[in-house]
Amino acid sequence: MGFLSRIKQEMIYACTGSEHALCRQLSDGCLIGNKFKRVYFYHIRKCGGTSLTQAFLSLSGDQSTQGLYERLCRKANYRLVNGGKVYVGFNQKLLEEGCYFYGFSQIPYYKIKLPQDTFTVVSLRDPVRRVFSHYKMINELKVNKIKHPVLPEEKKWLGNNFGDFLDRMPLEHLLREVSMFSETYSPDEAFENIAKCSYYYFVEDIVPAVQALASRLNLPLASKHARKGALDLPMTDSEHDKARQKLKLSYELIEKLKHYAGTTHAGV
Repeated sequence: MGFLSRIKQEMIYACTGSEHALCRQLSDGCLIGNKFKRVYFYHIRKCGGTSLTQAFLSLSGDQSTQGLYERLCRKANYRLVNGGKVYVGFNQKLLEEGCYFYGFSQIPYYKIKLPQDTFTVVSLRDPVRRVFSHYKMINELKVNKIKHPVLPEEKKWLGNNFGDFLDRMPLEHLLREVSMFSETYSPDEAFENIAKCSYYYFVEDIVPAVQALASRLNLPLASKHARKGALDLPMTDSEHDKARQKLKLSYELIEKLKHYAGTTHAGV
């Protein structure tokens, strides 16, 4: 079956209501941590998000989590049913309807309205490390000629070095931990909105953070490392200083969150 034929078949299947009915039935019978109906992850890129998603995918009983993730991404509606659990990614309509066990997207906090009984998670990272990881990823995709939906646009941000990337990366992406939670790029507003989430943690401390999350939700979660780039690129001291300056608002937010948590992982 060709790609377009498969997409058309999946769209027809999704619209018949049979898949939706099954997802609603499975969701109605789901209770997480004796309180919540679903888990939703606010995915900030290059903050270990795919690893967390694969940790939740592994709970469906299939250990080929990368394969499951790829199947979900190939679905026309980005919804996957596996092992009696429903997973939804990127599809705002389905995410807002709430008929899933685990959902995720990169949609900003202020543009999505989730059901009240949703456990929300945020993963954060040192801002310079986050942006440098993004820089290395785009370089690796370009060097290895890997087809990826972000490459046509984001390869334009590349220049001769990391400093050029910092100058060309749009502010929305450069300050992503702030822009994800504040439309006006306010660290104070972003802090308030992240503090409203059920749980946030820092990827630098992912093992105890995921253990604490598993305890909160009463789920057998285990941390997984989904991706690690092979391309080794340098960052000079001057580039690091430049990144720290450009990411001043991001660091202001991170310091507020660390002070509020009193630890490397937190939940309210």
